[in-house]
Amino acid sequence: TSGKIYFPDQMYPSTLKEVHFNKVDDLESFTNMFLNSQNLQEATTLFKISTFEFLTNEFEMLNNCEFEVMPRIIYPIEEDGSPYNACFKMLTNIFGINVHSLEYKRQMIGQYSLNSTDSISYCALEFNKYVVFVPTIHSQGSVGETGHYNEVSKYFYDNIAYGEEVVGKHCTINSSQVLKLIYPLSHTGESVQLSKRMKHMIH
Repeated sequence: TSGKIYFPDQMYPSTLKEVHFNKVDDLESFTNMFLNSQNLQEATTLFKISTFEFLTNEFEMLNNCEFEVMPRIIYPIEEDGSPYNACFKMLTNIFGINVHSLEYKRQMIGQYSLNSTDSISYCALEFNKYVVFVPTIHSQGSVGETGHYNEVSKYFYDNIAYGEEVVGKHCTINSSQVLKLIYPLSHTGESVQLSKRMKHMIH
């Protein structure tokens, strides 16, 4: 879907500037049009705020990484940094507020019964402030967040020490609270071997 909207011109506010846009409603158009993953000609994109939050979360879960957004490209309509600015509030919801001093303690495994015949296996990662239940996925060829689940418990077991700090972020996606974990956490002055560890993410 495409269309056009009118903004006040920055040099002459009394003059309206016509801007053509592409409306983004799905992950494919989000990746190709907004993130311009194929390096095509840049175009203005239009989202509902709830859609932007949802698709960003879907992108992160599929690719296990964040992307960088420069706020000026989303047309803030109020003073920069204002808590009432809809743009910055949306970005805070998406990228989250840091959880101070989130430390890993240990992991446990178990099963959760859904009913008399079905159950889900899980690995519980215990932190000083949260317990994160990670489902154990048995299907072959899983990708994205689903495939990543299979590696999470093993990675923590092999690479994250007791008391090691990880990045935790409180996010709000369509009014739902989401905890985002990014690990391992790099520190200034750590060894070259530790500093080269690949970053991982889970929601």
